[in-house]
Amino acid sequence: MTESILEPDLVGKLFMFAHDAHTNHNLRGEDHVIRRGLYPYIIHPMWAAGTLVADPTLPKEERILGYQILVLHDVLEDTSIKLPEWVSEEVKSGVQALTHDNWEEEQDAVTHYTPFLKLLKLCDKIQTMYELAIVDPKKAHEWKQLIERLVVDVEAHYGKTRVVVIAKALLEDTDW
Repeated sequence: MTESILEPDLVGKLFMFAHDAHTNHNLRGEDHVIRRGLYPYIIHPMWAAGTLVADPTLPKEERILGYQILVLHDVLEDTSIKLPEWVSEEVKSGVQALTHDNWEEEQDAVTHYTPFLKLLKLCDKIQTMYELAIVDPKKAHEWKQLIERLVVDVEAHYGKTRVVVIAKALLEDTDW
């Protein structure tokens, strides 16, 4: 029997912490608790994390660490609480690396990311692209350029992963 990527107790703790953070400690107000008026905000980080975990072409160790970072990736940016003590330093470091004050800072930071952080950022961005209408039309061209750069870099490092295939399909199907 193979070892599971998701340890159930940890998944539950991460989910409950992130859900509480986005629901009860959100800095962006009630409009941000329900993403685009459609579903609880926690679905965004869980979808991004699930995309990473479900990609069998990626190294198992990176999927294990990466899903934890992705579940928590917007907590420092969008809520008033800190990461809990029980989160590993490696996860905290990844969350901090993905946390930015604004769009311009994020674009600049991506240039300096490790391949692993670029992979995580791509998972985050393809979940947002999946929603179609979420991108500010004034920034759509910049968004597309950023995602195209991420795809090139992730594919150069990891090869033709499922994450890359999804991103390319969404880019092709999005009229930005």
